Amino acid sequence: MIRLLAVSPSGEAFFTRDQHGVIREHWRLGGLDPLQVSEYEVGRAVVDHGFERAGVDLETWAEVEDEFDRRIRRADEPLVPTPATARALLPVLDRWLAWPADRPNVVPLVLRLLEEVAIRQDAELSRRLVELARRAGPSDRLTASGGSGRG
Repeated sequence: MIRLLAVSPSGEAFFTRDQHGVIREHWRLGGLDPLQVSEYEVGRAVVDHGFERAGVDLETWAEVEDEFDRRIRRADEPLVPTPATARALLPVLDRWLAWPADRPNVVPLVLRLLEEVAIRQDAELSRRLVELARRAGPSDRLTASGGSGRG
């Protein structure tokens, strides 16, 4: 059992408690190993850095990824469009391409991310986002913004 304790506003960092009661801080980018922390540090992340308390029990790490997908889709919570957020979303967008029900969500989310100047200024990140959108299929909005509109 994995208890998701808290998630950063961008989804790039989160805290879990395993079945043995060990609390860990995870970063979705950079290949860093989870760091063992205390409940106090989780509380500070919530108070000082705007982490959202989750309190969700999950069985597998795949379910943890699904929970992130679900949180990203929630329309009532604004996405914090930073380069770190965009990088964290790359594997999510790639997974969405494999599912017909999720595929139509790729282009709107990519366009939303590319509205942020800091993301557009990161040439490699912008290139990867546009490529994901192109793989999702034609879009009038993508074509109008300079893409070919072909996959």
